[in-house]
Amino acid sequence: MLLDEPRNQMDPNWSPDGNSVIFSYFPIFDRLPPERLGVSMVDLKSRIVKKLAGSDRLWAPRWSPDGSHIVARSMDSRSLMLFDFNTQAWSVLVTEAYIGFANWSADGRHVYYLRRGRQPAISRVAIADRKVEEIVSLKDLRQTGFRDAFWTGLTPDDSPMFLRDVGTQEIYALDLQLP
Repeated sequence: MLLDEPRNQMDPNWSPDGNSVIFSYFPIFDRLPPERLGVSMVDLKSRIVKKLAGSDRLWAPRWSPDGSHIVARSMDSRSLMLFDFNTQAWSVLVTEAYIGFANWSADGRHVYYLRRGRQPAISRVAIADRKVEEIVSLKDLRQTGFRDAFWTGLTPDDSPMFLRDVGTQEIYALDLQLP
């Protein structure tokens, strides 16, 4: 637990300099009114917590590798919002039917995300021009995760990773040889 409080902090993410952590609260478990949702930042030296201005109704934040931006999902998970520390303002990065699990590319030039719906895929959006590119279709992939929270991530070379449901589709045998 990042802070000693009765709410569920989630998605902690270190600042590149290691001096701060951003996080949000879980909108379903905490039953927070939408305006109380937001991106909070903890200064680890002073332990002072402050909510980023304009982050109402945003959650699941991720810090850019160079520390200049934060990306967060809208409460309805239809938009990825981009916070620019230079301008201190949020802007829409991309809008889809459903967006999940944003991940910054290693060089900080793109944000990869899970696109759900009729044509599920891992897509990425360029920070410079907001151009969206589908990286891999997940149309025939049986995804899995807790409460439909299908996880995705990136390897160090920006290759997509995701959870696949093998369930009873693949059966393995294990032969134990006891001493």
